[in-house]
Amino acid sequence: MAYKNAIMADDEVLVNSLRGPWNSVLCLLCMPRMANSCSSFRSNCLRVVSPDPKRILCRGRLKWKAKRPTVRSGWAGAGGPIYIVHMSSKDAVDVITRARSEGQRVFAEVLPGHLVIDESVYSDPDWTRAAAHVMSSPFRTSEHREALWRGLQSGQLHTTATDHCVFCESQKAMGCEDFTRIPNGCGGVEDRMSIFWHHGVNKGRLTPNEFVRVTSTNAAQIFNLFPRKGAVQVGSDADLVV
Repeated sequence: MAYKNAIMADDEVLVNSLRGPWNSVLCLLCMPRMANSCSSFRSNCLRVVSPDPKRILCRGRLKWKAKRPTVRSGWAGAGGPIYIVHMSSKDAVDVITRARSEGQRVFAEVLPGHLVIDESVYSDPDWTRAAAHVMSSPFRTSEHREALWRGLQSGQLHTTATDHCVFCESQKAMGCEDFTRIPNGCGGVEDRMSIFWHHGVNKGRLTPNEFVRVTSTNAAQIFNLFPRKGAVQVGSDADLVV
């Protein structure tokens, strides 16, 4: 679905992956994106040097538009559960909310960066700082940020991940004359938990129990690891940090 001419899977592969006796236990992870449209859009912007937010955000809109048919395809493929990675926009949250209200087994994650960083980073006069934030999905406006928090609060978004993929400044500089050559990715592993606690619990967006569910319990249940993981109880793994 994403990354044409690399690891992209088309709709046929998606549906066939959900057919068969394993669909009741298989949870398909996918990154929906209109890869063909993204590829065409990128080709038309090759003269762009800076990581311009309008162009990056437009690419993001193509991504959320791809989520609707992806979710529908999953349901058509015998109702297998689907796990959507890297949720970053209000529109995408709306797609997930509607699908779940119709009884579809759809789960979705959010990255901590999308909850605290906005599109202004792409307009930074320091090109290296702007390039350092180039990733998929891109960072967006505060409207989308708040929608993601509401999705977590209402239970429509379920987990947090990082999509940790870091590059040093010299590697990002490969795209200084052609933005399509900027390596795609940012860090996140080290600060994931502290960001959720500080901006979630300390600021009243999440309760401590909701923090535990989003960062641990929900993932263990979705991926059939509960109660060995995701719980503090006799018999569970003692994955504790004090």
